[in-house]
Amino acid sequence: MKHRLSPSHYVFGWLFGLTVFSNLTLMAQSPASKGSVLVSDTAYFDMNKDLTEQLVPFDEIYQAALRYSPLLQVQNAVSDSKMENYRYTKVLVLDNIYPFVNYSQGNQTLVATGTNPTDGLQLSNGTRWGVNVQIPLTSIFGRRNLVQQAKADYRVTQAQKGVIALALKRELIVIYQNLVVAQRTMQVRLRDEQVTLTAYRVAEVETQQGKTTPDQLAHISNAYTVTKTYAERARGDFMISFYDLEALVGVPLQSLMLK
Repeated sequence: MKHRLSPSHYVFGWLFGLTVFSNLTLMAQSPASKGSVLVSDTAYFDMNKDLTEQLVPFDEIYQAALRYSPLLQVQNAVSDSKMENYRYTKVLVLDNIYPFVNYSQGNQTLVATGTNPTDGLQLSNGTRWGVNVQIPLTSIFGRRNLVQQAKADYRVTQAQKGVIALALKRELIVIYQNLVVAQRTMQVRLRDEQVTLTAYRVAEVETQQGKTTPDQLAHISNAYTVTKTYAERARGDFMISFYDLEALVGVPLQSLMLK
């Protein structure tokens, strides 16, 4: 007749499994495994080490975002467009000035026909040149306002760049902190997952040996399922924060690693 373990013996065996795993975890953190990674996108980072110790300081990340962020690149393009429009507006009055040059041949007689009063004062041969100026009154009295409006539009885009830069920094702070917290949470969840996995494997062996009941195995299996779910969510949260930061800065994070 087989001896049936009491619940206290079962709990002791489960804790023994956790202790064994803890020792294995310390061994896994030896230099040989320091290069372990989560996915290929983070292959340049050591996931056993805090990202704050691997990335350049936050101020340098922010400066990179100011140079490469798509948000500011769009605003810079708008600002450049407004500057070119301002420069064009300042010379727009020249649209009403028409230089001309023409040449004709004939005898030296005066043109006596024509509908214009000046026809009788023109020679029928030779080269004539000059400038025809027709400036509307709106160009005379409204030019200054038009130029000032174009200048104000440019200044608005410059002010918007400052607003966007401030909003970018605030969002960058949030995403950066989310990434740091997500990595630390993921490390804890992965450790819990490995602990319960070890306990589950130990319980499987003990069940086959008759030292653990199927009900106790099911309980440990359920605990492993819960920790596995939490670990997968933690992985997902970390990768979301990782990609969010890359997208906001505009460059791969590996280019922002400490040398």
